[in-house]
Amino acid sequence: MALRAREGARHPDHGRDRACVRARLSARRRARLAARGKHGSRRRPPLRDDADPDRGRLLRLPLLPLPHLRRTVHGREPARPIRARLGAGLRGLDGSAGGRGLVDPGRADRLGPRARRVRGPSRVAARAGAGPHGARDAGAARSAHGRLYVRRPVDARSGAPGPERGVSPSPGSFSFESVFLAVAALVGVAYWRAARAEGVGRRAFLFALGLALIIGALNSPLETIATHYLLVVHLLQNVMIADWAPPLLILGLTPAMRAGVARRGGRVLAALTHPRVALPAWLLVWYGVHVALFYDFALRNPWALNVEHALLLAAGTIFWWPVLADEPHQVSVAIRIGYLAAAFVTSAFLGLALTFATTPFYDFYVARPRLWGLSPVEDQNLGGVLMSGEQALVFLAAIGYFVLQLAPAEERPAPKHRRRAG
Repeated sequence: MALRAREGARHPDHGRDRACVRARLSARRRARLAARGKHGSRRRPPLRDDADPDRGRLLRLPLLPLPHLRRTVHGREPARPIRARLGAGLRGLDGSAGGRGLVDPGRADRLGPRARRVRGPSRVAARAGAGPHGARDAGAARSAHGRLYVRRPVDARSGAPGPERGVSPSPGSFSFESVFLAVAALVGVAYWRAARAEGVGRRAFLFALGLALIIGALNSPLETIATHYLLVVHLLQNVMIADWAPPLLILGLTPAMRAGVARRGGRVLAALTHPRVALPAWLLVWYGVHVALFYDFALRNPWALNVEHALLLAAGTIFWWPVLADEPHQVSVAIRIGYLAAAFVTSAFLGLALTFATTPFYDFYVARPRLWGLSPVEDQNLGGVLMSGEQALVFLAAIGYFVLQLAPAEERPAPKHRRRAG
């Protein structure tokens, strides 16, 4: 009985049947208990400096909705103690800046007179936040809404290998691909030597424009933005290499040059440039390099990115060769129109998927710094619009040209000099 009375006095907020217990005590005992309740219970030694007064809260953290504490922390980031990571977010547990439904494990009706010593920041955390490292750790865990999170560098790529991490270059800085520069220089010299033997006229301008598109796409700020910031610029690079440069290069060759390329290519080139092979091969490369697994891998490995660009350039050249060159196959105009129409329809699905997708396809660009206020989804949608629009423009223009070739000679528009003479 005395033990029950002592427990009831030690925990006055949680005492039960207090009146019944006191009725069985002597008057002297009741007076002693009343004096103890008036002047407070016996003094307890203060918490030590190295004690953690919020351990009640920390034990309950796994039961609270704190998903940000489970975020991946890179191995190179300095480890921080759990209290420095929590920081001001614990204030939300007291009802001052938390979400709805969070129960305060340290409120007075549950802890009684000990609540004053449990509530508030600990001395260890306050002392840790005083120095430069403590201030950095504590500040990294604070947010405007009192939420808990672990700060990561804005330009650190999630799950990326060591060389990939670090500060991203300026969007206006130039990137250089020495392999493509060297190949373009060799091709330009070979074309110049062949052009001296025969007149090329305006074809030289078309060939030079095709080389300029390749060099400009891969050796300019476009390469920097594509590999460090935005998907839409990377897609622009791909269409410049696969859809724009190859037809210009082929149109820049004279008939004699095309015949020479066909002779040197032999049976391999003849097999690859047949319409039944060229179209499936081009579609395989077009969709294959845009698969998320390969696309992310290529962006994280420069050599794989060069392979991607080389595949797009080679596939584009093989695709456009039977349309614009008469060697080694003589393709009728009707087959060329059907060939281009089939390519336009079957290749459009990628651009449409990128345009209407509501989630990012490529994890690489999700963790990249953003430019021009574009979110990863908006960046992807804009890239899909660009891809679909340029394909429609290029293919419909080519189809329209060959449709005019099917018209009878008398229905074709007469040249300007003939109209003037008439």
